[in-house]
Amino acid sequence: MITVHVQDDGSWAGFISKHVTNEEVAAVNKAFDASPGDVLVLAAGEHDHMQGMLGILRLYCADVLEDNGVVNLRDPSEFNFLWVDDFPLFEPPEDDSIDSSGALESTHHVFTAPKPGDEHFLYTDPTKVRGQHFDLVLNGIELGGGSVRNHQPDVQQYIIEDVLQKDIGHFSHLIEALGYGAPPHGGIALGFDRLMMVMTNSESLRDVIAFPKSFAGKDLMGGAPDTLTPEYLEVYHIKPVVGGGSSE
Repeated sequence: MITVHVQDDGSWAGFISKHVTNEEVAAVNKAFDASPGDVLVLAAGEHDHMQGMLGILRLYCADVLEDNGVVNLRDPSEFNFLWVDDFPLFEPPEDDSIDSSGALESTHHVFTAPKPGDEHFLYTDPTKVRGQHFDLVLNGIELGGGSVRNHQPDVQQYIIEDVLQKDIGHFSHLIEALGYGAPPHGGIALGFDRLMMVMTNSESLRDVIAFPKSFAGKDLMGGAPDTLTPEYLEVYHIKPVVGGGSSE
């Protein structure tokens, strides 16, 4: 990621100017309506990675401009909701050197159903399959996500074994359960605390969370985690097991 300064004659100042032609500079300036005195931020690399980095930089620049009173880009009193869908169902591993078998990874989880009409890509080009998973975003903050689950045992088994190349033995109970006729089903998990954080314009989730945790992971209101007495465990018919065997 680099920055270039547009000169009075439209050329760029910086070391990258030695590696681009005048025609390429003019084309980029035109695409972004860049004028003398403007600064352009350029990034090169894997698309998704660079897109994420530029997104973080964009928000950082907005914070700096607003905090210094240069311009107000965002109105905290407005609530802009956004549904994000049509995610790819699979993606390559982040580090291809880890696995050279060609196996893909699930972008959501292994039980997400393919989008209707994309099922045939499972057997030809799985990277083209869109999944039935979705995120709800408010003012740039993800409130929650969910999916429609795969209820077809043959499709689920093919995804696990052939696309993701995982041991089907770990999922045999699920495949068997789907074979009994599980209906289509789905859901979403919403972060109510995140919604409250946006609505109250709070900077941290800890300002609004109902049961805040300490940095040590302690629930100060409930006192968890804590040691349970044998009498308490007996009420719930819980028997502790140590080292894989009975405690008795």
